[in-house]
Amino acid sequence: MVKAGELLSVLFDERFVTKARKMSKLFSSWRTIVGEEKIGSASDHSYIAEFERNVLLIEADHPGWIQILQTKQQELLDNFQRRFPDIGITGISFRLSRGPIRQVEERKEEKIEKSMEKEGNAVQEDVVFGKFEKDETLKRIVERLEKNLR
Repeated sequence: MVKAGELLSVLFDERFVTKARKMSKLFSSWRTIVGEEKIGSASDHSYIAEFERNVLLIEADHPGWIQILQTKQQELLDNFQRRFPDIGITGISFRLSRGPIRQVEERKEEKIEKSMEKEGNAVQEDVVFGKFEKDETLKRIVERLEKNLR
């Protein structure tokens, strides 16, 4: 079994890997942080779409969810800043999603990310080095991390 750390070390330098881990934790923390602000059901209808110029962009599938999230915008920002002080989050912005929120894919991404953390950064058994490029979910995670690290 190829460890994720070994795989990433081959592809990227240590600084990139460290920043990628932080960004991965940032993106996967949405459900937890929204739950802590007592609006956990909003996480089924929204997600962190981007992190650019130190601003988190949250997409939601309905304007009503955006309004609910905006009522807690400062609390959400404070929570993110507390959890991720070295990332430098300065704001949160919201936009309506162009399509339905793909919760099944996001949960699969979260499952892979949690598994990587739990197994000491070991890649799941079904995502071995030979299948790395074929696994669309893992490919999307790496592409999203690379985009946000630039």
